[in-house]
Amino acid sequence: MKDSKYGVTRCQIKTSNVFLETKLLPAVIETIASILCVKPESIVKAPAEEDMRRNTDLVLVLDGRRIACRVRKHKYLYDKTSTGIPYYDQFTIRSSLASGNKTELDKIMEGWGNANFYGFANKQETGLDAWVFGRLNVFRLWMFEELVKNKGVIPAAEVPNLDGRESFMPFNIPDLPSDFVIARQIPDFDQIAANSLKVSQTFETCTDFKFDFNAQGQGTFV
Repeated sequence: MKDSKYGVTRCQIKTSNVFLETKLLPAVIETIASILCVKPESIVKAPAEEDMRRNTDLVLVLDGRRIACRVRKHKYLYDKTSTGIPYYDQFTIRSSLASGNKTELDKIMEGWGNANFYGFANKQETGLDAWVFGRLNVFRLWMFEELVKNKGVIPAAEVPNLDGRESFMPFNIPDLPSDFVIARQIPDFDQIAANSLKVSQTFETCTDFKFDFNAQGQGTFV
């Protein structure tokens, strides 16, 4: 596979790490709840059918907004693409399935999903060392504009899984419009090495994000 201007993710991963995502679900929920200033119990795991048909892992019960979630292993936090882009500056989306069914990318582009949470586990797999929480509407609009501008070429390189039967696409966060990011934790490698990064250090204050979330209305999130 040739490198594109978007870079190639050297590491080939499985399409889903269900065990890790389930193990860290409480940490993911706590983080999202803090960002949106809601109670953690207002965020629940979506039924399996909802996940398969509508690209969701979590549902914010407060108003039905759908959040797609993925967590990667800690070791990938230190990796970079062939063009030097850190993995934590990307998020990946499944782009082909051996079954031929609709992929995560298909579902997103059809309009399912309101937000995307993409994180990296800490070494102990008890919490998160880095994550991004983004607006899928912003991603969709950017994708449509890029497809038109590039005559149908998707602005990402397709990377096969280990068995070569399925693949995913990595998207670089800096390439997207700035309003894609609702909130983000960039890894502090000194704190990670000292094992001192806590959930309370992941963002400034709940009030800051609540103001942004409420002042602009649904359009800032959905």
